[in-house]
Amino acid sequence: MNQKSWLRLAVLVLPVLAVWALLNPLQSSALAAGNIIYVTPSGVEANAGDSWTTATTLQNALTLATEGDEIWVAAGIYKPSTNPAERNFTFRLKDGVGVYGGFAGTETARTERNWTVNLTVLSGDIDNNDTNQDGNSIAESDADIQGDNSYHVVTSSGVTTTAQLDGFVITAGQANTGDIPNNQGGGILNEGGSPTLSNLVIQGNNASSTGGGFYSVNGDPILTNIRFLGNSAVFGGGFFNVSGNPTLVDVYFEGNRATDEGGGLSTDNSSPVLRNVDFRSNSAGIGGAIYIANTGLAVTNVIVSGNQATNGGGLYIRNSNVTLTNVTISGNRAQQGGASFHQNSQLTVRNSIVWNNKANHALPSFINESTIPGIRNSLIEECNPGAVWETSCGTDDGQNLADADPQFVGAPNPDNAPTTVGDLRLQATSPAINAGDNTALPAEVTTDFAGDSRIVNGTVDLGAYEHQVTESKIFLPVVLQ
Repeated sequence: MNQKSWLRLAVLVLPVLAVWALLNPLQSSALAAGNIIYVTPSGVEANAGDSWTTATTLQNALTLATEGDEIWVAAGIYKPSTNPAERNFTFRLKDGVGVYGGFAGTETARTERNWTVNLTVLSGDIDNNDTNQDGNSIAESDADIQGDNSYHVVTSSGVTTTAQLDGFVITAGQANTGDIPNNQGGGILNEGGSPTLSNLVIQGNNASSTGGGFYSVNGDPILTNIRFLGNSAVFGGGFFNVSGNPTLVDVYFEGNRATDEGGGLSTDNSSPVLRNVDFRSNSAGIGGAIYIANTGLAVTNVIVSGNQATNGGGLYIRNSNVTLTNVTISGNRAQQGGASFHQNSQLTVRNSIVWNNKANHALPSFINESTIPGIRNSLIEECNPGAVWETSCGTDDGQNLADADPQFVGAPNPDNAPTTVGDLRLQATSPAINAGDNTALPAEVTTDFAGDSRIVNGTVDLGAYEHQVTESKIFLPVVLQ
């Protein structure tokens, strides 16, 4: 194309682009977006937040941000409002905007931040009277909440995965009214949203109905490296999910409570994915760690240990289709189903260990009602004594180990549940080593719970941990001629 042709094309196209920009202001502004908005605890709302020295408030930054922007938040305490009467105020995530905590307030690159050192706290304690035993303004549990706090510290409703929240402690949310949604999601409320959440501690939040730490409905949130600590609700003390398909990777649930279902996690009418998830010291009426209903669930490299409930100390599965692969369930306690209680469900168990759980009334710890699990390449206590299969456990699909101590490094005691004590790695003499089925592993799973190689010496081990063999190397001296 010659110069005259280029000019002729420009004359035709440029006016069209100008008209398109006028008619589509949101799209045209997005093209120019990509700014960093800086936030500090002493930030001034009137500031534009275009540097650390001219930082603004977090609420103002969320108002100013457009698609492609990042909000950098320095260490400190941030609350949705400073007015105790404004309990409905919340930090609302936005599409296309990444909100990042963990800055010291001097960084020039996001990679320089350290969110574990520079604690950046989003707190619902808007009336400034909560109990903070450590003096860090983080509620250790929902018992530290005093007075009236924010209904929801963070809201992610309606957003896509382009809305990101990364590097914060979310604490002291109090969804305690009788009305929806203000009785749901004390820490995070998510209605129809699919945010990307990373590197968060969700601690000491409460809901009078569902989802003390996190409530999600009709959304597909992605959770990576999240800790749910000391949250409570009636259903889903840590996380309540309904009619959505969240993905949980490297997530830890500890000390969460539900008076009814799902101390750590409650999921209903959904298809979540759980990989490298640890449930410890959670409690509930039903499903101390997890309550699963009307759900298709894939669980891989997961630990369920030291949890307690009336029914289903570890898991309670109802009307669901669940696959457990390389799962370790140990040290849990309940009146019925110390390890797991299954009702009218399809359950597939592969490469897993269920050992040393406790149920009262001389009942087995692995209870099936209108459920016949298919079990293969697993070690399930009370299911194969003397290598004679107990049909009440389900169907022997082959290669199951006879009842034998799996020889954990530190076996948890179910009498002490709820507890976090226990080291479920395998000792070198464990019968669970090299006893699994490689084909049962999902293709994307190449590491174990600890992030080490998932298959060592050619065959996968049972349970969440792969026993790692350290090779001895002999270095010969170099002889110079």
